[in-house]
Amino acid sequence: MKTLRLLLGALTLGVCLAFGHHQLVQAAGADFTVTPQLGQDQINGTTDYFNLLVQPGQSRPLQVTIENTSASAKDFTVSLTNAFSQGNGEIGYEPKGQVDSSLTVPLTSMSSQPEQTVRIPAGGSQLVTVPLQVPAEGFDGVKLGAIYVLDQSVSEPTEAGEGISLSNRFAMVMGVQLQTNADAVVLTKPDLKLGTVAAGTEKGNANGGVIVNLRNIAPIYIDNLKATVTVTRKGEDKPTLERTVSDWSMAPNSVLPLTVPAKKELKAGDYTVKISAATPDQDWQFTEHFTIKEKEAKKVNKALGLTPPPSGPTSGNWPWLAAGGVALLALTGGLFWWRRRSRQAPAA
Repeated sequence: MKTLRLLLGALTLGVCLAFGHHQLVQAAGADFTVTPQLGQDQINGTTDYFNLLVQPGQSRPLQVTIENTSASAKDFTVSLTNAFSQGNGEIGYEPKGQVDSSLTVPLTSMSSQPEQTVRIPAGGSQLVTVPLQVPAEGFDGVKLGAIYVLDQSVSEPTEAGEGISLSNRFAMVMGVQLQTNADAVVLTKPDLKLGTVAAGTEKGNANGGVIVNLRNIAPIYIDNLKATVTVTRKGEDKPTLERTVSDWSMAPNSVLPLTVPAKKELKAGDYTVKISAATPDQDWQFTEHFTIKEKEAKKVNKALGLTPPPSGPTSGNWPWLAAGGVALLALTGGLFWWRRRSRQAPAA
């Protein structure tokens, strides 16, 4: 699976995330490494993440070694997480990501200790065990997630220009994929459904418009997804908004918030959204009618800076404005003449 081999190395809100493609994972400037302790149950000889064929009812602990390469002691939070779909077309592995209601047995529910904190001295290392119990009845498809290791210390602020400084916190992600059937990836097919459609803005950034929630209700990831979305106002032929994305991915049993961005003022009214989505092996078509309320449109327009400035005077108002201007000038001139004449009048 290509998604599990991504090196994110991204700096977002001062947090550096690394998804390694080697046994030893390290992000530049992180001052610690994470190494998975792999067993004989790895699938297809995978050596860069936990890709395991497990048995129903099996106890299968996951172990990683964390090495603190800094000159001071560090506290690390180690979390087992569920994979989720992100609005940029990539699969996310951070804690508490949004999953779909179709995920009845999440990976995190299989651990009696999905989160723990460990303290490692300067130059030291520690083996951390995440307990994992496979359900007795097994499960369909795959379970996808990660071991997410967060360094609780905060680096020294760095200048980012314009008087702004950033303090970085680093995390590393070690992928986890489980299946109870050796052919699960081949036999399980993605199943896309259309979720909610509404005007809104994305969390944490300035993008917004119409957000289309695509649901993958199957316990299998999706790669190489292409989607075209058009949003057309009722009574019009030309789409008001449109967007095409390609080479996107979705996590199993997840919701993908696909934003069709507004480039100009969004207006309240009735609309129709049409979605055409496809992978190399499957395709889906969706059509949905929805309404953008005045309050929703104003909120999006304000967030995106699309609210037009107050309109200037219309041509029909010019005669009245001109007359008012003349009257104001005459009044000002008369007042000036009267005050001057009063000063020049001789005393009695």
